[in-house]
Amino acid sequence: MGEKGVTVAHIVKRTTARGTETKPVYSYYVVHREGGREHWQHAGYKQADAIALKNDIERNQLLGIPVKLKDITLGELAEKWLNEREGHVRPKVFASYKPHVKRLTDRFGKRKVKTIRP
Repeated sequence: MGEKGVTVAHIVKRTTARGTETKPVYSYYVVHREGGREHWQHAGYKQADAIALKNDIERNQLLGIPVKLKDITLGELAEKWLNEREGHVRPKVFASYKPHVKRLTDRFGKRKVKTIRP
């Protein structure tokens, strides 16, 4: 278990059928737990891609963002996040979150989270 109950993801390297006995080709997977279930997510054929995916998954778990974002909007996610923060931070800090969240949800609140990119 990682910090704050977050299960740390790990990388699994597997030999694929695409390679030969003398020159194997590897495929990388990131394994993590969410909702009490183990999930295997294909990361590609490069270790660097697997490391990047693992870091993204762990960051999202720390932020409380589900890995499998179904059809949740940013507004729904922001509301859920605010509700979870209340009681875990001082009231003055919590009050300072509200205008920032409102500004984001006014602009992007109806967009699906999975469609928002940096």
